[in-house]
Amino acid sequence: MKSIVIAMFTFAMSLAAYEYTLNVGDYKIKMTETGKHSIRSIDYKGYLLCPASGWNGNVLIPATGGTYIGAGHTEGGTELIKELKVEVDGKDEQPAANAVFAGENIVIEKVSQLDKLLVRVRLIVTKDGIVEQKKFVATDTQNVFNFYIFQYCWDKMFSHWFAMTGDGRELSGEFTHEKVQWHLNSDIKWLAEYNATTQKGVFCFFPKVIPGQSRKSTIWEVPKLYNKYYLFMKLPQVLPSGYASEEFTMLIRGFEAASSEQVPAILKTENEKAETYAVIPIREVK
Repeated sequence: MKSIVIAMFTFAMSLAAYEYTLNVGDYKIKMTETGKHSIRSIDYKGYLLCPASGWNGNVLIPATGGTYIGAGHTEGGTELIKELKVEVDGKDEQPAANAVFAGENIVIEKVSQLDKLLVRVRLIVTKDGIVEQKKFVATDTQNVFNFYIFQYCWDKMFSHWFAMTGDGRELSGEFTHEKVQWHLNSDIKWLAEYNATTQKGVFCFFPKVIPGQSRKSTIWEVPKLYNKYYLFMKLPQVLPSGYASEEFTMLIRGFEAASSEQVPAILKTENEKAETYAVIPIREVK
């Protein structure tokens, strides 16, 4: 009897937890229901820029002690989905296990509760890459130790990183693949990670620089897992009920370069293209 109950529970969990795929141009993106309809992985031209090695999206930490809430993190509570919409080339679709959605313009929009924060997120996927937008309101007094407004578990095999700070300084470095360490601690306009072996990389651009605190924009190199990007956004330690954020936007694009020496020139071009992107505001969070 016990084995039957366990089997039924396992089956029920398999029905509740699922993934679905978005195919647009050179991008194949896995979405995860377990991670509250956040990105699980990003494939660009056959290379996993973002493997399924961790959780991506945004994570709230109300207090010290690892109280993480958001995406697949449940140590401090569970992200609760309030609204969800999937649209493919203007047509509403229903996400389901192993579903594959292909088109030229795919939009996923959700509203979810993270503790006392109500967060609206919109993902737009086109042949030019991914646009992620978000804003939030406090439905009650909210304590904030940290809020990773953006985080992505980029591939552990990336060899180089590049960034431009908000004041125009260009920074760069290499991943050693030898020890756990942090790279970068700045407010940035853009960031890139590059793999010299596959000759592919990822470019992340912010139309408006998002001020950070603590480590600000940073990369956590964990050789066995990922080169994980975090944006520790600057916020008061206590948000009053009714607090409403501005809108935050991040553009993600894959790129190719024959060598690390060619990357700076390519990123300059990517930056110029990204600067022309017209951000369409998302709806207010209610």
